Amino acid sequence: MKLCNNPRSRGMTLLPILKELQIEDQLEQVEVPFKDMHQPEYLQINPMGKVPCLVDQGVVISEMAAIIIYLADKYQDKGLAPALDDPRRGAYLKWIFFCHGPLTEYIDVKNLQVS
Repeated sequence: MKLCNNPRSRGMTLLPILKELQIEDQLEQVEVPFKDMHQPEYLQINPMGKVPCLVDQGVVISEMAAIIIYLADKYQDKGLAPALDDPRRGAYLKWIFFCHGPLTEYIDVKNLQVS
């Protein structure tokens, strides 16, 4: 597995999850400078030109929530996510997407003092 990331991006919030899953040593971490995110070489990996981006056996997953869910499901034995048939799965998905959608946007707007 390869994680394309930038130390100044929100993708750094994945690092505690990798540690919790005990896979940080199995993962190749590639630092992608902001200036290189829209270069053809990186756009071949992630056409959106953003980090983080996870590549696992040719499968490309971008967007924080999608990466978190993918990893939690792939390593189901670690217990970070309810099983697909668990009644708690809906609430789990709701909060994952809320945290990486409206909540993050709200925090950005407040921090950037945009009105």
